[in-house]
Amino acid sequence: MTIVTKIIDQAIGVLLFAYLILSIIIPSSGYLILGVLILSLIGLMIRRYSLPLDKDEKIIFFSFIAYFLSALLNSYLFNIDIRELDSVSRFILVLPIFLYIRKSSLQTEFIAYGFAVGAIIFGVGLISYKLMNINLFEFSKHKGMITFYAGIFSISSLFFLNKKRNYLSLIIFITAGFLGISAMLLAGGRGVWIAAIFSIFILIVLNPNYWNKLERSFVLFIFVFLFIISFAIPNSGTFNRLEKAYTGITEFISKGDEARDYAKGFSVMSRLEMWKAGVLILKDNLIAGVGLNNFKANTKKLIQEKKISPKIGTFNHPHGQFITTLVEQGILGLIVLFFVIYLPFRVGLKVKNIRSKDSMPYIIILTTTLFYFFYSFTNGIYAHQNTTLFYALIISVASALLKRDSRQNYPSE
Repeated sequence: MTIVTKIIDQAIGVLLFAYLILSIIIPSSGYLILGVLILSLIGLMIRRYSLPLDKDEKIIFFSFIAYFLSALLNSYLFNIDIRELDSVSRFILVLPIFLYIRKSSLQTEFIAYGFAVGAIIFGVGLISYKLMNINLFEFSKHKGMITFYAGIFSISSLFFLNKKRNYLSLIIFITAGFLGISAMLLAGGRGVWIAAIFSIFILIVLNPNYWNKLERSFVLFIFVFLFIISFAIPNSGTFNRLEKAYTGITEFISKGDEARDYAKGFSVMSRLEMWKAGVLILKDNLIAGVGLNNFKANTKKLIQEKKISPKIGTFNHPHGQFITTLVEQGILGLIVLFFVIYLPFRVGLKVKNIRSKDSMPYIIILTTTLFYFFYSFTNGIYAHQNTTLFYALIISVASALLKRDSRQNYPSE
């Protein structure tokens, strides 16, 4: 390792750490990744020795390319403006970063502590706002996105806990878990709650740190306890969000067509109506879909035919990544999307006999893929540049670190 490559690796670590923290405060902080990309390209020119991709690395690398090519083919078939590929292009943008990180000496702690500090900042900020009406920074514009990030950060932090870590690290990760999960629950994002509940249960079953039953029960207790507390706090919003969800579902089921008039009033009913529109559109477009961002145009036809409520005529996507991909890109696009989430998850599962610090990349991969999978049922998570970049970046970096650390023989430079 030369002095130059060491500086590059440290600079990349600092930029990634800053990006994770700023994603809570300024969700449009993706410009920092441009610096990571430039440094990675410079690093690849310096570290020019050959390091062939192994099977798992090829799986992740080519799944990212396949997802982009699937969207590109769809835009060609339906004559879609090339600018509609802006979000999905993030999967290609991160590939040089992936190729460099696997050769670098980047420390996983830059990512892990970025998660922890981000969760703490979110927790302090939102709890101060909810309980003391002190607005430390703006949440309202990107509340859903910030809460989603915080969910990943805080639950990952809980699973970073390990007996072999030093006392300060344990305090940081425990604080991040408590504050981040508390604030996530108080923020009122039902889609995030669903993703968090399923993710934490699966992580407890997978047990990446090889905890005993008591330790796993303790983590589960923390989550359940915090959920009950957030539910019991007066004016917290948790109860109201659950009540609205229940009311929306029962109204939609019981009133049928009449419930459409209320679709704009309840977000749950809006989603149900949009999903219904998606199913109607799919009847004649199951294989290839109707084209990227063409949901709204097809919805207008259904409204004219009085098959769905006009209240949802302003929505560009049916608020669910799986249904959105199925409507816009058909069954072929949905299969590619599934593999983009499943294949990194599978790579993480293949790692065995994980030692203390080595478990961090594994936990990051599992938590991120699980959150994105379950959140994709209720939100169009890959329709936004910021959340698409976050997924592509975190999975590529964590996967590169995981495979690098598991590689027994490092070539000399």
